[in-house]
Amino acid sequence: MKLIFIVNEKSGSGNGRKVWRRIQSQLTIPYEVFITAYEKDAIKIAEQIKVYSNENSMPVLLVGIGGDGTYHEIINGIQGANDIILGAVCAGSGNDFKRAYGQFNNAEEIEQFLYNVTAVSKDAGIIQSAQQTTIHFVNNSGIGFDALVALAANQSKIKKTFNLIGLGKLCYVYYLIKCLFTFKPFKMDVSIDEQLICYENVWFVTASNQPYFGGGMKISPTSKTDDGLLELTVVHNLNKYKLLFIFITVFFAKHTKFKEVGLLTASEFTIHMEENYPMHADGEHLLIETKNAPIIYSASSSCWQLAKKSD
Repeated sequence: MKLIFIVNEKSGSGNGRKVWRRIQSQLTIPYEVFITAYEKDAIKIAEQIKVYSNENSMPVLLVGIGGDGTYHEIINGIQGANDIILGAVCAGSGNDFKRAYGQFNNAEEIEQFLYNVTAVSKDAGIIQSAQQTTIHFVNNSGIGFDALVALAANQSKIKKTFNLIGLGKLCYVYYLIKCLFTFKPFKMDVSIDEQLICYENVWFVTASNQPYFGGGMKISPTSKTDDGLLELTVVHNLNKYKLLFIFITVFFAKHTKFKEVGLLTASEFTIHMEENYPMHADGEHLLIETKNAPIIYSASSSCWQLAKKSD
């Protein structure tokens, strides 16, 4: 099995570079490494590795070093791979991928895995839009307020400061409060299992493949990464102050007790809105039209392989 790394040195405001140097200094076996140069570069690199692996019938352990956005790109790049197993050494600010899927902590664990290869199949979510765009996500995807917060946090200059002092997740909390006073709730319809559910005054809707988002908030406590289902969380019909209170309870998975939090589970949802609203996948901003254009969320079962560490 060939060992290949994709490294985003800029993740976590430079933490990716530090983590890679530590792993690199510990390695005692041959490997290849690709360093990402720009946004979405990991998609291209992963696609090239997939083609190489498929054409040469070469099994690959592909280890990503970066943040949630890095794994988002790699997952989109390896779709259709025959024999690629994905592992992670997380180095971002949110690191929700690590909470759901685990990680290698050092080079020794990576090398031990190669002597005893064990992988488990995992699901991903799929987003399909009117522009014929198909995007996979491993954590979650959201429309509305949470997407606005993710966009503001990722573009901010203070995110680097928070990361440098080890408080990266506080950046999301800061922009959550800031965006609270500018965002306007919207109307939304959800089609599920031949039923139409109409929501008023929606702050955000999140489709989840695993429980966590926003750097540790347990938005979807019942989500599993291998059940062929997605959970849809709809927060609606409340004022901004109660929304802030509910966000605090999300860290403890207590928000599900509020009547303003709608929870749906299915293998597919279709969402309709009358205007354009911010949208993200795994915290990465998406340029997708939502105005009078259906957004389809669906679960793709067992579409990638995750490295399972030895106990």
